[in-house]
Amino acid sequence: LLDETGSFTASTLASRVAKTFDLMGGACAMDSDDASGLNALVASMDQLRSGVVDLVVCGSGTRALNLSLFELMDHQGRLVRSGNAADIPDDLSRVIPGEGAVVLLLCRRSTAEQAGLRILGTIQPSTSRNTTTVTYDAVDVQVVRKLGYLAGAHSLVRLVAETIRATRIEYS
Repeated sequence: LLDETGSFTASTLASRVAKTFDLMGGACAMDSDDASGLNALVASMDQLRSGVVDLVVCGSGTRALNLSLFELMDHQGRLVRSGNAADIPDDLSRVIPGEGAVVLLLCRRSTAEQAGLRILGTIQPSTSRNTTTVTYDAVDVQVVRKLGYLAGAHSLVRLVAETIRATRIEYS
């Protein structure tokens, strides 16, 4: 059954997170397919840069494992039909879809230092303006082989994977 009530819409979920944790601020949701996580990150950074907020909960998720997705991906030739992660090619031209969510807590460096927060990483603005070519590297392939392809959440999951690798955080 497809949800037609709106109770699972992204904007409702964003509002529920803000209300549940009493975050004392607004909430917004973005759906821009595979670019959703990056768009949420850019919007979060813009809010921090503007000084409107001191902390942002930036998240992305994919909850779409259903028959129609598998049929679409198979029709497009993007599905690894064996279901074996080892069969995912290094260029990620064929994948196994996955479901998951990722959440980042973001603040300005000065805010983190003043509050005595542990800084796990910093985000630097990109100087690249190439928006026509998508390339994947070994980290992307490793993430997809472990979790499946998380569509809009992939970029933020990859950011977390890089942070874990760079800071040697223990995880299971």
